[in-house]
Amino acid sequence: MSTKQHAYFHVVSLILIVVAFTAVHGTQFSENLAQTHWEDKLFFDHSKNNIHSIADCFRTSSVWPGLYRPITTNCYYYFGREGFDNQIEIYHTINAIMVCINSWLLYMFFQRLLMQGRLLPEADNQWSRFVAVLAFIPGLLFVTRQAHAEVVLNTVEFQALFYVFAGFMMLLLATTLPSVHQSRGGYTMKLLGGAACLLVALLSKEAAISIGVIWIVYLLLLQRNVRAASFLPPLLISGVWGILFVWVLRGFSQYEPTGFSYLATFDNILTNYGAYFFSFFNWVSTDGDSVMPERAIELALSQLGRGIMLFLMSVSVGVLIYAIAQVTLQTINRQGWRLAPLLAETTYVDKPLLAPFTRYFLYIGFSITFFFIATAPFVIFEHRLFARYGYLGHAGIAMAISFMIIGVTAMLQKLLNQTNFLEQRKSLL
Repeated sequence: MSTKQHAYFHVVSLILIVVAFTAVHGTQFSENLAQTHWEDKLFFDHSKNNIHSIADCFRTSSVWPGLYRPITTNCYYYFGREGFDNQIEIYHTINAIMVCINSWLLYMFFQRLLMQGRLLPEADNQWSRFVAVLAFIPGLLFVTRQAHAEVVLNTVEFQALFYVFAGFMMLLLATTLPSVHQSRGGYTMKLLGGAACLLVALLSKEAAISIGVIWIVYLLLLQRNVRAASFLPPLLISGVWGILFVWVLRGFSQYEPTGFSYLATFDNILTNYGAYFFSFFNWVSTDGDSVMPERAIELALSQLGRGIMLFLMSVSVGVLIYAIAQVTLQTINRQGWRLAPLLAETTYVDKPLLAPFTRYFLYIGFSITFFFIATAPFVIFEHRLFARYGYLGHAGIAMAISFMIIGVTAMLQKLLNQTNFLEQRKSLL
């Protein structure tokens, strides 16, 4: 498709996302627009009493102990107080806008993956336009999750919205990095941009550490002939931030404990992963509550639920082993990535019927791994299951479902083409 057509689909996707948001969250959002949450009052009072300059934003503790999120707490409420006198309606509107923007960025990232993996046909025909329409699915799924009700309705969740926004910006930059065989034009600036995005994300919420891991897995699994320097942004920024967070940044809150309790047992981790996974599906409604729906927990504790999670974990582990194998082969053979990614290079012609689907497997596996990595910071909590914690991880589930739909559609299209070819051949005979 042409650049003009791509731009057209970008605009249409944004419009559809806004319409979908309005249809699913519009009623709750309008009823909640003038409501001030108890946490809002805490941040308003803290900002008024303690934050008097931009410098104060970074050297003064915030409301919650043991954390360091200056951008989305002190800075956010300082500028809100100075800019629009803490009008709660504006804070709620910002949340709604960020939810739509993040869903649109997910669409953009998903489309980049389709194009990069040659999963979006280059030819301008009915099939390519149909796949382009199917690419709307992840953004629409992401924006319509009832499990994200608190992210939409609670202005304090700007912390989650903004780190996810910075994370998607970083991952979009990752899709533009040149390989060792391509021109280095703009390469350094892209690395610096990725580093800046990750730093902003980490200063917005600590869970952003997962985004750096996703960047690395993406490069290992889906990029070919990766430049070694491409791994530096997440490694350097995460490493430096981690050291500073432990030894310096937490000092701004006098090294107070966060109040969270942790339980890193396999049973607790598996249950928590299951709850966040099943909360994605809209038949599990949160009704705007911040706690995890009982139905999602029941499914996570059931034998079926555990079986599903163990299967998905095995897929994710298999994908990571494949990525490690690529690194090993690159070390042995300096000529480049000999295997990466074989499945993604499969073409439609002269291949078995399942080929159009199997070449999506790496991308489905990456999406599932995306979910596990993005949710990892929250699954070690004990007795702290909040639906909002699954927000970024749900983007991975949305992509996995979308890749499966497009893959199955590609297989059916291949079958239809073969059937038509055989019928035409019979008619000629």
